[in-house]
Amino acid sequence: MSFLQDPLIEWRTTLSRHQQQQQQQQQQQSEAAAAAAAKTGERKAYACIVTIQKKLQGCISVLPPGAFEESVHPSQQQQQQQQQRKQQQQQQQKRRQQQVIEDGSSSSEDSFVESEEEEINISGATDAAAAAIRLFCFELHHIVSEFIDGEIPQKIFIASFVKIVLNCPALIVMLQEKFVRLLLDNADISFIYIASQQQQQQQQQQQQQQQQQQQQHHQHQRQQQHRQQHQQRQQQQQQQQQQQQQQQQQQEQQQQQQNTPEMLGFERPQDLPLLLLLLLLLLLLLLLLLQ
Repeated sequence: MSFLQDPLIEWRTTLSRHQQQQQQQQQQQSEAAAAAAAKTGERKAYACIVTIQKKLQGCISVLPPGAFEESVHPSQQQQQQQQQRKQQQQQQQKRRQQQVIEDGSSSSEDSFVESEEEEINISGATDAAAAAIRLFCFELHHIVSEFIDGEIPQKIFIASFVKIVLNCPALIVMLQEKFVRLLLDNADISFIYIASQQQQQQQQQQQQQQQQQQQQHHQHQRQQQHRQQHQQRQQQQQQQQQQQQQQQQQQEQQQQQQNTPEMLGFERPQDLPLLLLLLLLLLLLLLLLLQ
């Protein structure tokens, strides 16, 4: 039996080697596909960063000169001025509260509105910078959405995007390290927004598909109705033809009955007396002949 076992062992070894080679090839192919996807994701992320830098420069250029730097790194004089203004505002509010308590007038609401307007005017530089960042983050949704395809996994793109942002010194300098977290948070929001857009697109596609299916179903029903109507018409026509044929046959039978030659008048009852007379005459003739 050894001559049978040896080929089986060789066949099993070759089969196991073939399976191992297939597994290795599949692993290599999957690793190559993952590397290619990562490279494409990084390329798209680099392109996205370039456009983001341009957009951010455009947002900052809209600000008054020095507003962005002052909002990020205010000088000592500005800090002192802001503190003094806050103290003055607090003192004014206390005085107005005392006047309200003493006089009981309702002018406190107007004074409070004026104090809020003063605070907004005082912190105009920081508000302008924050508005620029908000505008930039709002437009980030549209920027990032232009560089995302369904072929690239979303996790790879986000990871490469965050890595490039953290490793991009020019962007960190422009954002002064204070708004990097804000940027990343808004980037996450933008990805969620894009994901929601993708879901909306998928829902729209599903709705369109359902509508198309409904339309096709309606068309199919209409076609069936047309077929049924056509069949009914054909049946009616056939019935009419059959009725016409039956009428024609009845008419032909009646004509045949009227036009057939009468054999000695046996078919007409009114000719019976004549027949009897003829028979009598024949009998008489026979009797005479016999005599």
